[in-house]
Amino acid sequence: MTGVPPRAERVSSGEYTREAVARWIDPRRSLGARVVWTVLPVVLVPAALYWIAADRLLARSEREVTALVREEVRAQTRLNLHLDADERLQQIRAQTERVHAVLREAAREASRVLDEGPERGLPAESLGRLAGGVLGFRSPASS
Repeated sequence: MTGVPPRAERVSSGEYTREAVARWIDPRRSLGARVVWTVLPVVLVPAALYWIAADRLLARSEREVTALVREEVRAQTRLNLHLDADERLQQIRAQTERVHAVLREAAREASRVLDEGPERGLPAESLGRLAGGVLGFRSPASS
């Protein structure tokens, strides 16, 4: 048989596809397979490790930042409350000083009036306890 090639056996399309894929995946038969099997671990493994490390670092950083923000808010709130309390204390002291001034003036006025005695033409009144234990002036008619 000269010049006539041997008769090829018929191959189904499924077998042909499997054979082509097997040739493409096998690094001994395909340069593309060598490149894929070389680049895949070199690129994907570090990328996956970086992704996992970055995710964990991000989660830890978020927790730390949240804790710092909470502490800062607490400190600022404490400071604001302290300043508000000091301001209110100053207001109360000022009110207390005004009340004391009014009471001192009233005491001076009462002392002056008591020192002067009763007005001319009025009978003298004596200070004593009235009904219910209240301190007041008893008129001469009620004695």
